[in-house]
Amino acid sequence: MIARLSGAVELVAPGEVVVDAGGVGYRVWVPLGTYQELSRRPDGARLRVVTLIRDDEIHLYGFLSAEEEELFRALQGVSGVGPKLALRILSGLVAADLRSALARGDHGALTAIPGVGKKLA
Repeated sequence: MIARLSGAVELVAPGEVVVDAGGVGYRVWVPLGTYQELSRRPDGARLRVVTLIRDDEIHLYGFLSAEEEELFRALQGVSGVGPKLALRILSGLVAADLRSALARGDHGALTAIPGVGKKLA
């Protein structure tokens, strides 16, 4: 399982990057904040990676902080939240704001994120 990637980063599209590690390009899905931070790092980056194998595909999800990675994993434990929605939630709220919204029971902050309805919030 891939747990970390370091190397030059090619920005593909918001939320999607390719990390060149040892001459191999790894497509990694990232929260929007991570994508924006990587756009300011032309020399490359080191990403924490969650590797998920679904059917016949391997998907890599990358994070700059342990906190984002932890929240991504925790969100997937919620019924109805898969990796794409977990990433969308982390793109809609930075980690500290997400923790705060969850602690306060702030449903409005969560339902403002596309794909998160009242029932899920």
